[in-house]
Order: sequence, then structure tokens, then C-alpha cells
Amino acid sequence: MIKNLARLVLKYRVFVITITIIITIFMGYEITKLRINSDILKYLPQDDPHVVLFNEVGDKFGGNSLAMVALETEDVFNPQTLQRINEITQKFKLMEEVSFVTSLTDVIDIKKIEDGLEIGKLIDEYDIPTDPEELKRIKDYTLSKEMYRGQVISEDATTAVIIARLKADIDKVDTARKMKQVILQTSGEEKIYFGGIPFQMVTLTDIIQKDILFLIPLVVILLMLTLGFSFRTLRGVLLPLVTVIISTTWALGLMALFNIQLSIASNAMPVLLLAIGSAYGIHTVNKYKEDIFLGENKMEAIKDSLAEIGLPIFLAAVTTMIGFFAFLTSNLTLIKQFGIFTGIGV
Repeated sequence: MIKNLARLVLKYRVFVITITIIITIFMGYEITKLRINSDILKYLPQDDPHVVLFNEVGDKFGGNSLAMVALETEDVFNPQTLQRINEITQKFKLMEEVSFVTSLTDVIDIKKIEDGLEIGKLIDEYDIPTDPEELKRIKDYTLSKEMYRGQVISEDATTAVIIARLKADIDKVDTARKMKQVILQTSGEEKIYFGGIPFQMVTLTDIIQKDILFLIPLVVILLMLTLGFSFRTLRGVLLPLVTVIISTTWALGLMALFNIQLSIASNAMPVLLLAIGSAYGIHTVNKYKEDIFLGENKMEAIKDSLAEIGLPIFLAAVTTMIGFFAFLTSNLTLIKQFGIFTGIGV
């Protein structure tokens, strides 16, 4: 059976190569549509009761859309730091993607007076105090209130927090990047810390992109060096390498075709496919070289190589594929997707 398949492949090799090139070009185009999913909440099974409840609470109270920025200095209650907090707050409020912002310079202050309650701002955003005594009075008053202490200001007054709630159905990664840019455009000596899911998504996206851009070229270079040292021919380098590049392209293209995004798990898929798949090409090229050494012509050597080691390689690929498909038993969506498309790539 394998021998007949090898004969058919050789007989219609031009057709097979043409179809392979067309599919590879198409899948390569689809890869341009591949996006990164850095939302860790989407990695969880969305139909799980606990996840459903968590998402409902997060959506209702905005916890899943909060972006927090902390500024740390020796004492937040100084004119420069308060001015910077106010500048960032006002710029956040002007962003279309932001629905609500609270900070020291924008938080509501409720005071009890003789005739009832007085509602105003803790710090006047249009008149940031510069007088040391006034700053001390505001500091003492702020730290005396539980609604501020530990919420928008730390208990030791060294860290202030700006909390922004993003609107629903917006690109959180893009918005968080804009917010970071806004902060970088302000001047000050304070240390900046970022918190909340939107900024976490930015960090994960950057990590995934960095891994892909670094690891894939590194693996390709190492494979080329290994194959070149082993076979010492251009054919011995290109055939295994091109084969795994094609399979990786098809696997990633299928992900894009089915609108499956890269995750912190599936970003390792290209590297695994390049490493695992190259072994099959190495066995094939090595068998071909053995047959050529024994005096067979090229066409017979190719046919015999495919016929003799085609089945063992196929079975080895199937067992590896089954191993990856076993990830379908996982409860995590990202692990299931990783197993499916890595198995298909193999």
C-alpha cells in the first residue's frame, strides 16, 4: 500500500507540489489574520458555572474592566505629584474608551456640616494646592477617612492610585497601550505601576510576541546548523526544513481560518512543530542517501525510501498526534486549542 502511494506521489509529483504550494500560500495569507488572545478570562471554559458567575459579577461591577495606575514617591501630597495625578486623570477622562475615572484629584468628598451634608471634591482639580500647610491639612484629612485610606491612597501616603473603568466591547489591549502612552507623556520622578486585566493583557501580548519573534528564528537557525552538519548538502538541509515550515504554516493558517487566536500555550506550537517534525524529514533524507549510496537511481531511491520508512514515520506521527489530542480532556480552552492544532500540524 505504501509503495503504491509512493508510486502515485512520484507519478503526479508536479500536481502534488503545485497543490502544496497553493495551499501553503493560502495558509500563509491566513496567518496575517492571526491575532493574539491575552485575556486570561477567555482561557477558562465559558460554560462553567463558576466562570459564568465570575464574569457576571465582573461585568456588573466593572471588575474585569478596571485599569489601575499607581504612582509611588516619598510623599504623594506634594504639588508636582498631585499635578501629575490630575493631568493623567483628566487625559483618561477624555478618552472615548474610558467610562469612569477616580483619583485623589477627582474623588468625591462628603462632609457632615451643621445643616446636613456638603458634597464636593477632595482636591480642586483646577487649583492644585502648593502651600505646605494646606497640603498637610489635606493629607491629614485624607488619611483620617477610611473611604480614601487604602483605596486611592496608601496608609503611609507614599502611593496614590488612579482607577479607570473601561467601556464594554472595546479593544482592551489597544486602550491600555494608549493609557500607558498618556502616562509616559507626563513628567515626574514617581515610580509607575500598572494593575488590572487590561494592563495584564498588554504584558501577556508583548510576552507572546517576543517569544514568537525570538524562538522561531532561533529554532530554524539551530535546525539548519544541525542538518548542515549532519548531511553536508543543501538538499539535506532544505528538505526537512521546508517540510516542517509547510506543516507549521498550515497549522497556524487553520487557526486563523477558524478564528482561533494565539494564547500563552499555543504560541509554543510553531517551535514544537519545527522540532518534532524535522525528525521525520531527517529519517527520510537519511534513507534516501543510503539508497543512493547503494547505487540506485534517484527516482527508485525516492520510491524505496518512501515505501520502506513511510509507514513507520506515519505511525510515529499518529502516536504523537494522539498524544496532543489527549489535551482535549482538559477543562481549559487554551490547552484544548493547543492540543488540536499541534496534533494537526504533526
